[in-house]
Order: sequence, then structure tokens, then C-alpha cells
Amino acid sequence: MAGLLLIVLGLWAWLAFVRLQQRWLLSQCEGALDVAEELGLVVAPNGFQTRLVARGVVADGPVRVYWRTGLLGPRTVIRGPDGIVRLPLLRTSQALRVALIPQPEPASD
Repeated sequence: MAGLLLIVLGLWAWLAFVRLQQRWLLSQCEGALDVAEELGLVVAPNGFQTRLVARGVVADGPVRVYWRTGLLGPRTVIRGPDGIVRLPLLRTSQALRVALIPQPEPASD
């Protein structure tokens, strides 16, 4: 019986940790999350994992943006048509725009 109680308490502790990390991400990355929604991405917590996910289509293809935290520290991972890009935690609207929207090449004369 004690083993079952420990398992239940462990699961509750993990769930509390995950929810606290998701709320921390929501508060820290508020500007970036607002821009994600402006770009048409759907933002949602991802179940029992310490991350937030934004899914949708930007520019030339489907994109998923993951704001992650946990034991490896805060970071952002972008999965797009060009592959996977790992970045430090994108907190601001400007940082997310630069990461998602391709910048035009300067014209060379």
C-alpha cells in the first residue's frame, strides 16, 4: 500500500512541476506567443511535458515552434520545411519574427 501511495504522490508532484513550468513559459514568452497567434499559429500546452507548442503554416510551409524548459534549461526549437533549428529561449515578438519569417537578401549591385 505504501508503494502505491508513493507512486501516486510522485505522479502528482510531476504534474505540479509540469504545470508550473508551462505557466513560467507563458509568462516569460508572452510577447513571442502573441506574435505566434498573429501569424496564425495555434498555441497550446503540450500535455504532461514541460513545453508549449505552436503549430501552423508560416511563409512557405508547416511550422512547429516548441518553447521548452526543464532539466536542460529554457530553449526554443523550430521545426520547419528547412529542418530543425535549436535556439535560446525566444521571449520577445521581434526574436520570434526574425526566427520564423525569412529576411530578404540585400540587393547587391
